[in-house]
Amino acid sequence: MLESIKKLSLKKKILFFIVIIIGAFLIFAFNFPLGQYTDYKVNGNTGIARVPKALGYGRGKLKKLPKYDENSEKGWQVDLRSYDLSELNVKDNLKDLMHADFDNKTKWPSDMPKGFDTQAIMEMGKNPGLNIRKLHEKGITGKGVDIAIIDQTLLTDHEEYKDRLKFYEEIHNPKENSAQMHGPAVASIAVGKNVGVAPEADLYYIAETHGKFTLSSMLGDFPYDFKYLAQSIDRIIEINKTLPKRKKDKSYFYVNRLE
Repeated sequence: MLESIKKLSLKKKILFFIVIIIGAFLIFAFNFPLGQYTDYKVNGNTGIARVPKALGYGRGKLKKLPKYDENSEKGWQVDLRSYDLSELNVKDNLKDLMHADFDNKTKWPSDMPKGFDTQAIMEMGKNPGLNIRKLHEKGITGKGVDIAIIDQTLLTDHEEYKDRLKFYEEIHNPKENSAQMHGPAVASIAVGKNVGVAPEADLYYIAETHGKFTLSSMLGDFPYDFKYLAQSIDRIIEINKTLPKRKKDKSYFYVNRLE
């Protein structure tokens, strides 16, 4: 190959090396981590290492209500989360609204369709179902049980679980990352005071990213690196060893799905 290069004209040699340099740069750029990853640790085995900020989610005024198509498999067809609908006329859109996704920051018009009660729907959504609340009435609330979760960055001061959160660390997590949606949802379902299955269980939580986001990972499959997950599991095991025996026997562990 070197002999072939030597036979090239000066112009072609320069072009050849430019292509090599550009190719090397693109390989580097597409595999370079997007952002910094870091650890936040507590002293000992209890405490909150960091208090991540809530991600701003205001979406402004909605100009037109989306329509629900029962023949479509598309999700979030009527996504009204954190939108302002106060100037819309939705009186004749009961079908669409009954398939809507909304939150407590959604602003509604004063005139709503009959039979669409946002507060009642919200309260229904808080019920964990499966007659779990009947178990709570019998005193089966998870008291004395520890639950460990490894997931995305947590909103540590969320009203649902902040009183149950005993430990929060970050291992190989995006630096100064805002709270994400998945971890808080899982934590709320586990130990939330209104929506949780075990509202009196104690929560031990590690935020972790098993890999590094790059341009190539955004275009293709994410390159998993499970050594960070293994470190997180080891940390949970280490904490579990320090718990009183009665709590060691009642510890449960959840890891965000890996697919």
